[in-house]
Formats: sequence, C-alpha cells, structure tokens
Amino acid sequence: MKKQIYIVIICLLGSVSSILSQKIGNLNGIYYQAVAVDDIGKEIVGMDINGKPLNKKAIGVRFTITQGIDGAIEWEETHTTNTDKYGLFTLIIGQGTPTGNSKYPRLLDIPWIDADQFLKVEISTKNDGNYKLVSNQQFMSVPYSFYTDDIADDAITTEKILDSAILNRDIHTSAVDSRTILNESIIAEDIDTGAVTTSEILDSTILNKDLMTGSVDSRTLLDSTILNKDIQTGAVDSRILLDSTILNQDLQTGAVVQEPPKKNRDFQPGWIPVQSLNGTILNEDIADSAR
Repeated sequence: MKKQIYIVIICLLGSVSSILSQKIGNLNGIYYQAVAVDDIGKEIVGMDINGKPLNKKAIGVRFTITQGIDGAIEWEETHTTNTDKYGLFTLIIGQGTPTGNSKYPRLLDIPWIDADQFLKVEISTKNDGNYKLVSNQQFMSVPYSFYTDDIADDAITTEKILDSAILNRDIHTSAVDSRTILNESIIAEDIDTGAVTTSEILDSTILNKDLMTGSVDSRTLLDSTILNKDIQTGAVDSRILLDSTILNQDLQTGAVVQEPPKKNRDFQPGWIPVQSLNGTILNEDIADSAR
C-alpha cells in the first residue's frame, strides 16, 4: 500500500517571548516547529515508509501568508533546512528567502490587526523545488509583537492616557499641528512660559477675537514688532496712549503737521498741530528746544 508522509505543525504564537527576542522595528519573525508522521499512523514519528529515520535530511519548506484562505499573498518565503534524527525541524518565518510574490516588503508590514491571515505550509521532501501542500490554516492567535506596532484607528483616546504618560520626546516633530487639536483641548496652563513665540505663529492664525481684552500691552511687544501697516486706521488715539509712552524718537519727521496759530494763548506762533485734538498737547508737553 502506498503511504504518504505528512507534517504535524507546532506553531508557537502565544507569547511574545516565545516568538521574538528583539524589540519592535527589528523583528526576527515567527517561531515554527514541525515533525513528519505517516497519515495512517503505523510508522514511527520521524521515519519514512521503509522505517528509516529522516535524520539530517535536507528538505525545502515554503511558507505563504494569505489574506483569507485563498486570498492575496501577503508574504511568501522559502527555506532549506535539515531534519534531526526524529524528523524534527525548526524555522523562523520571516528569515527565509522572499519569493518576490509578497504584497508587503516586510513581515512587520502585514496588517495583523485584520486578523484574517492564513498560513500555508508546503514541503519539498527532496529539496528540488517540487512543493506539496501540507496545511493551510488560519492564524488563531495574533503575533502580539507585530500587533502592537499596528494600532487600530481611534483605539487610543486622551481619556485612556494618564497624565505625563506621553512626553515631548515621544512626539515626532510636526506630528501635532493646529488642525489636529480640538478647540479648547489645550488651555493656558498647558503651555509653558516662553513655549510659543511670534516666530512659531503663522500669519493670520491669531485673530482679534482670539485675544482677551488687555492680554497684550506695550510691555509685551518687542521693538519694531508692530509696523505702521499692522495698525488699522483709527485704531490708536490719544485716549489710549499712556503718559511718556511715545518719545521724540518714536515720531517720524513730518509725522505731525503744523499750521499757523489759531489761538495765541495756546502756543507760540506756529505751534498748533493740525492732527492734535483740543487740549491733548499742553505747554508742558513741549520741550523748550522744540518751540
């Protein structure tokens, strides 16, 4: 009677320590171990149909990970290995030779979060490239070390993050911008003093309605940071200028126009400015040398 040899698969996917010894981003692969047995069960494990041990026999193994039982090939690789005296062989899926049929360039890139991957195992007993199907079964346990690098959208929210659990060094440059921040999710107490400067604020990103009354005064404005073009006509009048806040050097030559005197009691001849309201400039405001 013609007999066939099959493979009993022991695929260890349950714990991270059993799968990998390296951290995310530099992964080894998935640990795989199997032995050969006869389908009728009369032969001894690891023996061929003539009762000879399959010790140190070179065989070829092809692993194919598909999306669904007959879906797209997400990963495929081949191995050449030797069985031991019991017909046992051990391989790591992910360290074989890629066949070029894979959808993803790395085992890590497979969307394990979908949980619809199947593992097809094929054996070439003579290691001649003639593979025969041994099994095609779904992964019933997610490779957890891979899964942690593939987090579902919206799986983590601010309610699930403890205070100070994410530090500045954990956030990639440009990972967060104003488009991804909800209104009022960052309040004044969250911003360190000096953390935001004018060089980091885009033009027109702060509007008048964003500024609290009294939040900006002349003490917080650097010299030359506000230009003439920044001030709307009529935005500044003498009622909102503090004493001594405008000095002689602040006035451009010709900025204040004069006309012939209207009242001799106000100034010496020629010292009534057209742009000054009645009573806003007094005798004591004008230095003796300016008259």
